[in-house]
Amino acid sequence: ASAALALGRLGRRRIPLDDAARAALRARAADPERDVRYAVLYALAREHGFPGRRVDDPDVVALTSRMVDPDPEIRATVIAGLGRRQALGDAELLFVAALDDRDPRVVVEVVRALCGDGGSDDARDVLAQRLLLWANALTQLGDTAAFHPLLEGLRLIAPFARRPAIATALDGVVREAARALASSDGPAGRAAGRVHCHATAALERARPSGFDGGARVMACGGSQVARAERAALLAEASLGMRDDGADAAARVADVARALLGSAEAGVRAAGLTMVAPAWSSLADADRGLFGETLAQAIAATAPLEVSAAADALGALLRAVPPGQTPPATLDRATHALVGRAGAEEDPELAAALQGVVGEAQLRAGAPACRTAAGAPSVVRARAGRACAAALGQTIEAPTTAAAGTPPPVDVDDVLGMQVRWTVVTDRGALVMELDPALAPWNVATLVTLTRRGFFDGLTVHRVVPGFVIQTGDPTATGWGGPGFTVPSEPSTLRDGAGFVTGAVGIADAGKDSGGSQWFVTTGPAPHLGGTYTQVGRLVEGLDVASRLVVGDTLVRATVELTPAPPASASASP
Repeated sequence: ASAALALGRLGRRRIPLDDAARAALRARAADPERDVRYAVLYALAREHGFPGRRVDDPDVVALTSRMVDPDPEIRATVIAGLGRRQALGDAELLFVAALDDRDPRVVVEVVRALCGDGGSDDARDVLAQRLLLWANALTQLGDTAAFHPLLEGLRLIAPFARRPAIATALDGVVREAARALASSDGPAGRAAGRVHCHATAALERARPSGFDGGARVMACGGSQVARAERAALLAEASLGMRDDGADAAARVADVARALLGSAEAGVRAAGLTMVAPAWSSLADADRGLFGETLAQAIAATAPLEVSAAADALGALLRAVPPGQTPPATLDRATHALVGRAGAEEDPELAAALQGVVGEAQLRAGAPACRTAAGAPSVVRARAGRACAAALGQTIEAPTTAAAGTPPPVDVDDVLGMQVRWTVVTDRGALVMELDPALAPWNVATLVTLTRRGFFDGLTVHRVVPGFVIQTGDPTATGWGGPGFTVPSEPSTLRDGAGFVTGAVGIADAGKDSGGSQWFVTTGPAPHLGGTYTQVGRLVEGLDVASRLVVGDTLVRATVELTPAPPASASASP
């Protein structure tokens, strides 16, 4: 099992397997031991390059044969792998039948496969009808894990909304979601609000001639959906219609201007995501306006907005053909980016800005990279060296690792203790056992922040069905933290079971950049091992974690420490 997981991780790192490795994996695809079977199918599903997408390819046959495996995590892994290979083919009927699977994680992967490049229009029409059926039961689904296939389906089927069967189904979903929204509150109301918004945004793509400037999308979901989330949906829907006739470019520009003029940083960030994709079709006056807007956003205070502007600028600069000068409309934004990349003190944001400078080959940013390389922050210094290297300059790393500033927590407080961490959400309680021996700095941080009440009232800001739920960010944007960073303590194969379903880990944006954000895996994630810090495991509440949606609240977090029993003596080998 360990060898197969290692082969799977090679695939995730874009290293192809040879024939002997594939043959060895196929030979164990029906192994009676569940962990072996999962590992070899994970490796085949994650293989880089997807050689032989034919339905009769031996690897495809091995995967397809396990679509009816008794273990739901294996079924989900197999279906995900076939979807990546675009190898539905004659097996598409099996995928449609799998929409009836009793495990929502499996159904989510079926939805992803049917909406991918390997799915057919007829199968997507069937899926659209299933989405309407699920929406009819939304008041019951809204507080269960079965809600996730509906939301994931609405998100992924949006590009195909012009098919008559899909548009009709989406119209029905909007009506059902509005009905559920009017009669639900709390977690079920949040679920209904998100369904209403996703269906409304998807339906906009089906009627470009009747586009109302985004008013329907910006009013969707009632009070259950934040304006920034609506804005992101509107931006995506608008860009999806940018090839629709002569007025498409003007429509995209109008939406972008409206979002960029908002008083909310999250809404402006959504508008910034539209700038690079729409740039080539913009009029000169709009390019001048948006170039100035990028400069202003890079100088803003909200990290989400700054990062979105830097990403947009980086995409525009990278699109300039070699040897050509970037348009003058981007000069001020470029100057702002270079200046902030060297001066920014927030480690995560500074690293993101320096990354854009390096990727965009901004030679004027070399001094900023050198300045960052000498920063006391380990994260900033590493990003500065990488930025300088991208610009052809070598800055040697210190011969001894920089210690940085220790986080303001007491590791001695948790060493030798059993730590039971309970986080009550408005859908139920998550009870976790944290392991100080596995990650003392990060466990001590969670304990310290819990005692301060830091997590009380925060929301879940990220949910990837079948993968993770993530929280711990006071800004709910993915950019917030406690005001300090914590050293990474990545797990190894010797550290327990690894990132299996129910593992608790620390989210970060690179080595030593973690803080207060943490996640729970709702499906196996072996690729996280060795890179991310694992702090413990969920012992109660996996069903709660699987039901969580973006916007759900952490009501209260508490922690209990008791002395750990002495370790038993082991026999000598």
